[in-house]
Amino acid sequence: MSDPPVFTRLASVYFEDLAIIALTARCGRVEPVLYPTLDDKRRSTLRSRLKLISRYDWPSNQKEDPDLRRGYTLRQCCRLIVALLLIDSGVPPAAAISIASNNEFGMLRAILNAQRTSTYLGECQPTDEIAVIIKGDIWEQVDELGWNASKAQQVRFVARHSMKFCWSDEVDLGSSGQRILIDISTAARAVFHWLVARRLVSREAVNAFWAEIVIHSAAPAFQMVRPAIPRR
Repeated sequence: MSDPPVFTRLASVYFEDLAIIALTARCGRVEPVLYPTLDDKRRSTLRSRLKLISRYDWPSNQKEDPDLRRGYTLRQCCRLIVALLLIDSGVPPAAAISIASNNEFGMLRAILNAQRTSTYLGECQPTDEIAVIIKGDIWEQVDELGWNASKAQQVRFVARHSMKFCWSDEVDLGSSGQRILIDISTAARAVFHWLVARRLVSREAVNAFWAEIVIHSAAPAFQMVRPAIPRR
């Protein structure tokens, strides 16, 4: 999936703000703070985490994208949002990057659906897709026959109105084990509202991005495509 040439890249000076917007997004909030503030110590901590993510060549590297120094494309912004949410939920960085990579198309579709179902950024919709990860670090050892290596990497998507059934038979997620729930829909709505409201990315570029995702709608939501190996 290639990025449309009309994209405006998000300059590196805004990366930390993007992270703040994604991690603090909440349903029902009128709108994200367009100019988030953190003291120097907290910004330094956030900057260190972003550098750690980049060591895994995520959201991209210069070999894959020679123009990376100019900033992130919208697809790369989505990659970063997913990785940040996973890491913030307690998933180790290497596992978070692998999960984000292997489920990229599923995550992109969930983000697109969130944009389609609500024009109000803070409005939670019952049909919002919540990403569900089943790590099963202990259960994998207990139930070797019922477990396979891909289960810890595969993201399932559950509608917001069905979240209460995530631990019941009413929503079949294909495995036992504990669930990590990631509200990708709310985070993405907030970030894209922020990008457009701050005029960091044009509305035309955003619309072109959504159209590009639709074109690739037949691609598998989950596919084992890359291990997460940090650069030295």
